Amino acid sequence: MTKTWIRLSHFRGKCWPCAQSVTTNWSMLLNNLANQLSFHFHHRGNDEDLDQVITLHWEPLALRPVSHTDWYMSLNNLANKLSSHFEHRGKDEDLDQAIVLQMEALALLSH
Repeated sequence: MTKTWIRLSHFRGKCWPCAQSVTTNWSMLLNNLANQLSFHFHHRGNDEDLDQVITLHWEPLALRPVSHTDWYMSLNNLANKLSSHFEHRGKDEDLDQAIVLQMEALALLSH
């Protein structure tokens, strides 16, 4: 089985090896990793974990075409984590961006 390297551009520039058959589910795996880091953040309160969670939720948007059936879910996941980031750090731009992403997700569902 051949291996493919996927660069997670926002996740500290690391390359991650994966089997060719796994690349089709890469977005799901990224989401699962983001969820685990989110649990880690809530348990330990490490700011870097929350930053990585947001980074990981950006990646599926780069990997999937807008027409993908789960695009709205990726927008929703990212928006939720940006809201958490806002609650934790109080940065207005996080909340503003979360609102825009939620509106985009709703617009996709209304078509």
